[in-house]
Amino acid sequence: MDVHHLHLNWKARILIQTFLWICLLRAATSANPGCDCILFLSTFDKPFGVFQSPDYPKSYHHHISNTGCLLYTFQAKKDEIVELTFTTFDVGSFNPECFGSDNVKLYQHLDKAEVNERSIPTTALCGNRRDIKTKHFSKDQFLILELSVLNSLKSDYAQAARARNPSEREDSGKSSKNETKRTGFTGTFRFIPKANLAKTDGKKVSHSTCDFQFLSGPTSSKSGKFFSPFFPAPTPSNLKCRYFFYGRYQERIKIVFETLEINQHDSSCLFSDDFIQVFDGIESVAPVISHICGKEKHLELWSTSTQLTVELSINSGRSAGGFSASYHFVSSSEFLEGEEDSLEEDILDFPPSTAVVTTPTTVTTLRPTRSYFPDNQSIVWENRPPFSSALYSKTHTSFFLTSITTTITSKPTFRSETFATAQRLVPTTAKPISTTPVITFSSFATKIHSVTEAQTTPLITRTSTTTAQPTSQRITTHHNSDKNVTKSWKTVLEEQSMADIDVPTASACDQTFVSDIAKNGTFTSPNYGGIYPAGLHCRYEFRGVGRQRVQIIFTDFNLYHPHEDSPEHNFPTWQQFSCEVADRIAAYVTVNGRKEKIDDYCGIIKPKELMSNGATITIDFFSLGSSKGGRGFSAKFAFVENFGITVGEQLITHPCLFRFNSTDNSRNGSFWSPNFPGFYPRSTECHYLFYGRPGEKVRITFDTFDVEGFPPCASNQQSDYVEVSNYMTVDRKMPRYCGNQDGLVLESENQFYRVSFKANDRFDSTGFYATYRFIPVAVPVSVTRRQETPNRGTTIGPHWTLSTLFVCLAAGVLSR
Repeated sequence: MDVHHLHLNWKARILIQTFLWICLLRAATSANPGCDCILFLSTFDKPFGVFQSPDYPKSYHHHISNTGCLLYTFQAKKDEIVELTFTTFDVGSFNPECFGSDNVKLYQHLDKAEVNERSIPTTALCGNRRDIKTKHFSKDQFLILELSVLNSLKSDYAQAARARNPSEREDSGKSSKNETKRTGFTGTFRFIPKANLAKTDGKKVSHSTCDFQFLSGPTSSKSGKFFSPFFPAPTPSNLKCRYFFYGRYQERIKIVFETLEINQHDSSCLFSDDFIQVFDGIESVAPVISHICGKEKHLELWSTSTQLTVELSINSGRSAGGFSASYHFVSSSEFLEGEEDSLEEDILDFPPSTAVVTTPTTVTTLRPTRSYFPDNQSIVWENRPPFSSALYSKTHTSFFLTSITTTITSKPTFRSETFATAQRLVPTTAKPISTTPVITFSSFATKIHSVTEAQTTPLITRTSTTTAQPTSQRITTHHNSDKNVTKSWKTVLEEQSMADIDVPTASACDQTFVSDIAKNGTFTSPNYGGIYPAGLHCRYEFRGVGRQRVQIIFTDFNLYHPHEDSPEHNFPTWQQFSCEVADRIAAYVTVNGRKEKIDDYCGIIKPKELMSNGATITIDFFSLGSSKGGRGFSAKFAFVENFGITVGEQLITHPCLFRFNSTDNSRNGSFWSPNFPGFYPRSTECHYLFYGRPGEKVRITFDTFDVEGFPPCASNQQSDYVEVSNYMTVDRKMPRYCGNQDGLVLESENQFYRVSFKANDRFDSTGFYATYRFIPVAVPVSVTRRQETPNRGTTIGPHWTLSTLFVCLAAGVLSR
């Protein structure tokens, strides 16, 4: 039997599996008594099986329009679970609950291969592939997928929408036509042995459903894993699990949520029924370090003492996602020493690649940055000794591009990190190629073609104390191309923002500040007050714990910028104000486990106050190899728990929650966003609760309001926002506020008012400054009509007195 015949036979098996296992499971065995069912029992010894919607890639509507639904039942062995992965997805129109839309429902918590009209799905999916989670798991051996087709013109949801707004009738008709053009989905499935799944370390607490405790001891591990129940399947509804961590004397607990996905709430996690709270201790009154819902990756949290609690609450009545996390018991000495942390400044769609070039004289590491070379080019680098070995002997290398000669297929500029000291790159012309280095690349197809050595004097590695001797070498990267292009070094630098291409390396001017040693202090550039040297890269690391945030305020700032030499260098106008061509400071925070840059700061204008979104922040100071130096900078730092908000009463039940009470001595005051007037930190939310006395209400005036976003300030627009409510929960009739709205005035309906601020992890702005006042509720003016009854018992009409008429006139004037 030839290979072609075997291939057809395999396809025939898939067709038999997909279309001949049609079981007419009616009545109580399906979510809808009219649903047809397809059963999947095996992958036929393949790594995975495949499934798809009817007639894919054509529309699925005409195939199941009569029944309205189709069930896909996946049944593994008793000791296995089911994994589904959607490779394509185009079903219905996206909305958070998939109301009034075609959708795919997943039943992942089944004890039998059965569902009926009372079965509650764990997940509903609609929209495109980018709108959904693509990988799903069952709790046990059964998983059922239901494809539901709704007639949007007849659905209750659509009818209600058209009743509210008759003008939407035409649009709904168009939407219905678009629904019928949806192509459906394709995907793969496989059965995974439960033995292969990771399990929670630690000891289960007796007589509990899902509580665990983790003890640090001489014989126990200092680190391990813990998971939500049934992970990677969704967490069942109506469940509370607690994880207790007990360290030894002078130990801290570090928690890292590697993946976390709890039911996303469009508003604050404070109002979500499904959430995780991390407490800085074991007692119920311990401060809350973090209140989490939605999606997170590589979220790192530290305790301030030897105890910590993680509490998972699922109260929404539906299944939620879950989490995978690690824990570490860290001694005080280990905490002070810190961890090796590399900055990945680039934002790339693929993992950071590393090319290691090995020659008889040096080792160089090349990494991609966010700047990109044009396609089809080759790069020439030259490494030469500095003008002064004494000046550069303890600084890292800055590499300049020297020329571009051929072609690169699509990939980035490189930053270069070398282990040799006292080096700098200068313009050069190409020379004949003579030697070939050893090279390793991990992700993309660039390769170092050759290295030409001008001298054989060995370079000095970073661990050596010998003064570097003059040497030079040229590294050329190539891609296949028949086209040669030569550009001057100045043209190349202008195309690449004329930036020094720097990589963080260990430096004598690096400093680390830990909150255990000092809660506040100052730091400065090298030789502050004098002239800092050229070719510097200094890193300032700040590490706090618990609820702490790092606030940095610059008190003096004077860095060299080449536009000061504009007669000599003739920079384009845009470069005269760009920090890419100047000595600069770069600030980084951690977002989803990666260091992301807040911004670059240069020149003589002091940066605004900075604040971390967690307990750590990194400040990098770069000076160009050609820098003429400057006075440098001086800054204050502080590890704070109040987010820079020094008013109101801060509560411990949320990381950023403040209460303002009306008293005889405090009827008015002010409040502001975190770190105002500096940039508010990313991934932060704060709540301000105002409690008036009976007969009072609250008036809020925003003197300054600059919150990133645009109306209606929805989360799917990536907008930060301010939200107000007359209740502790969301007030649906109140809009959100974002953008620039200076002078905005808001009033509560009664004595309670909540103001909430939420920032995502995208952009920064200055936030708001507001004043509040507790004012009396206006008492409505009532007019009493008085009747006079004559002595004879005869009823007559009302008699208006002069005083009553005056009250009426006064009320009319006041009402205008």
